[in-house]
Amino acid sequence: MSFFENGDKDKGEFEKWAKALGVEWGYSDPGFLPKERAVQFQAADFAAWKYRITLQNALKPDLPLEKLARLPESLGALTSIPRNCTGLNFDGLKHFCEKRGVPRRAGV
Repeated sequence: MSFFENGDKDKGEFEKWAKALGVEWGYSDPGFLPKERAVQFQAADFAAWKYRITLQNALKPDLPLEKLARLPESLGALTSIPRNCTGLNFDGLKHFCEKRGVPRRAGV
C-alpha cells in the first residue's frame, strides 16, 4: 500500500486518479495519514519545494548569468537525503507507455 499525507486540497482528485490506476495496474488504494503520523514525508516535501524553487528561479527571464551558474549549488543539501527509487523499471515504463499510446522517440 502507498501512503500519503492527508489534508491536501486536491486530495480528492488524486485519490480518484490513484484508484483508477490501481484498478488498471492492480495496486491497492492509497492510504492517507494525518500530518503527525507522516513526519517521514517532510524530507520529500522539502526536496520537492527546493527543486520547484530552483526551477522557478532558473526560468526567470531577468536572472543574471552568475546566479544561473550557482543554481545547482543550491540543490547540494538534497544530495545527503537517503533515497531509493523503486517505482518503475524499464518493463513497467514500457508497459505504461504502450497502454497510453505514447509514441516511441525516433532512434529508440
